[in-house]
Amino acid sequence: MQSTAILAQSTILLIDDNPADLAALTHALTAHRARVLVAQRGEAGLQIAQRARPDLALLDVQIPGVDGFEICRRLKADPATAAIPVLFMSVSLEPDDKLRGFRAGAVDYIAKPFQAEEVLARVCTHLQLRQLSDRLRTANEELEQRVEQRTAQLRHANAVLQEQIAERRRAEEALAAERNLLRTLIDSVPDNIYVKDTAGRFLLANAATLRYLQAEAPEQLIGKTDFDLFPAEQAEQYFADEQSVLQSGQPLVNKEEISPEGHADKLVWALTTKVPVRDARGDLVALIGISRDITARRRLEAQLQQAQKMEGIGRLAGGVAHDFNNLLMAIVGYAELADAGLAAADPLHEDLQAILHAANRATELTRQLLIFARKQALEPKVIDINALVRNLEKLLRRLIGEEIELVTQLSGDTCAIRADTTQIEQVLVNLAINARDAMPGGGRLTIDTSTAVLDSGYADQRLALAPGPYVLLSVSDTGVGMPPEVQARLFEPFFTTKESGKGTGLGLATCYGIIAQHGGQIWVYSEVGHGSIFRIYLPRVATEADAPPPAAPQPSAPGGKEVVLLVEDDAAVRELTARTLRQRGYTVIEGGDGLDALRLAGEHAGPIDLLLTDLVMPRMGGPALAEQLRAARPAIKVLFISGYADAPLRDGASDPGWMFLQKPFAPELLARMIRELLAPAAGG
Repeated sequence: MQSTAILAQSTILLIDDNPADLAALTHALTAHRARVLVAQRGEAGLQIAQRARPDLALLDVQIPGVDGFEICRRLKADPATAAIPVLFMSVSLEPDDKLRGFRAGAVDYIAKPFQAEEVLARVCTHLQLRQLSDRLRTANEELEQRVEQRTAQLRHANAVLQEQIAERRRAEEALAAERNLLRTLIDSVPDNIYVKDTAGRFLLANAATLRYLQAEAPEQLIGKTDFDLFPAEQAEQYFADEQSVLQSGQPLVNKEEISPEGHADKLVWALTTKVPVRDARGDLVALIGISRDITARRRLEAQLQQAQKMEGIGRLAGGVAHDFNNLLMAIVGYAELADAGLAAADPLHEDLQAILHAANRATELTRQLLIFARKQALEPKVIDINALVRNLEKLLRRLIGEEIELVTQLSGDTCAIRADTTQIEQVLVNLAINARDAMPGGGRLTIDTSTAVLDSGYADQRLALAPGPYVLLSVSDTGVGMPPEVQARLFEPFFTTKESGKGTGLGLATCYGIIAQHGGQIWVYSEVGHGSIFRIYLPRVATEADAPPPAAPQPSAPGGKEVVLLVEDDAAVRELTARTLRQRGYTVIEGGDGLDALRLAGEHAGPIDLLLTDLVMPRMGGPALAEQLRAARPAIKVLFISGYADAPLRDGASDPGWMFLQKPFAPELLARMIRELLAPAAGG
């Protein structure tokens, strides 16, 4: 009702070149009976403001002609319009833009696209603050005039004195009414609003401030200073800021302040503005502070920065692993070919085995990098996390040793997820090993499961999660814990706190990539000396867990006489693959990229049975090449190869005419997949 009343007696100037925004704002304001003046260009808006003297102006920053900043400066430079509160509207909320706007004289900043309710609330707040300021100024001037009148009347007669006493009583009642109105207004504002004298003592505090400082009544706060309420270091910073404002006479606008851990039960970030208050003579007599809680925004910003950093590291790791896989494939392939032609007693046999052993270790490292980069092919099925933990218990007990107690607390609900069993097991094993290393003197490792349904409010605090049902897997230890600077880098590849030679720094990075690729998220909570807890959220599914498939024998794959078009831009991989295929009887046509392959296919008069192509190549990649070849040769089969699995290709896995093979691969696996494509009826 108060908002409706103040709007009904107010004139609002809208300057915006967007007709839709003008229409929405005009509708919202006139619905509360406000008088609305509209301009779509800066010069026209200035003329209206100088002529009509509106109570408040809403300006778009980017408008034709004179922009919003210049309009604001001109309004503030003109004594006739200087008192008009200016609220900027913009799609840009960059700190520099905000600072520029406030320096121009604006009192607030509204982000586009806006909510009508937010605009109305802010407009009403600033109208009320202007109205309140005018009333306080008027009341102060009236009070001084009345005191002077009473002093003169006291010299004349007792009757006049009695009248002045009655007049003063009426004035005090009016002032009390205005103070009650002030209390009602500021208590309705969710931001912390307070007034202090020049010594830093609280004179007034709204309800939000009382709640924040855990005071039940204003009397518990009035007369106290920040030194009575905050740690000394924090209080000194607040006091220094306020004294700077009082001494300079200049406001402190939108400074970020932080309350210490534990105060008001949380770490609180606030955006604070402190403004000096002058009396009628121009003397600085007090200070008004307004603080807005921006803790949630700061936490989201920190999460976004971390997510962006991890995404960038993931792209780098995936690219390195992809290129390294090509090198490893050539090393492993040629070593196997060389070793195959040697007798067991040949001195070179042992050397080649050492090469293969080292290459296999390198292959494992690249596999972990690909997992972190979420470029590893998954074999998902519906599994029950509870069953998976039970199956791993014996292995985990052996891994952590007898000095560490393993406790499992499994949910009574079915914790079904769609996941790659091997990779989720790897996450648990990696976390258990890290927990073991964090408890050199023994301790307790606890694994528990539960289910949860995350609403939009909670999910919004976790950038990588969407609202919905989840399975929560928690792994906690009673170890040494971690400081914040270690937690901030915990999931980065090759970051480790272990001694040289005792860890690759890929264990937790692998966990991060696995969970992210499964549509979940992993967080760590840790304090030095109090252990750590890793919480993993994975999307929950309603179906029952799949039964494990029966093990199938893998016979040696035969060769064939078909024609294979081999397309690979890495010469070493191409030569190795061609040699492997020719040894098995295939006719091989070699191409270095997609365009080269199209030319070779056009020159080949006979049939081409199989296209064996890399996914990513210069000039033309594998998918585009396959599409063009299939248009000309519909019967051709396609086998894609790549250093990492490609998500769009996996989505089309139901196509019986093509398959995907991830590098590096063994010659036997390549031969088996070729036979599956070319002769599926023969069983490979």
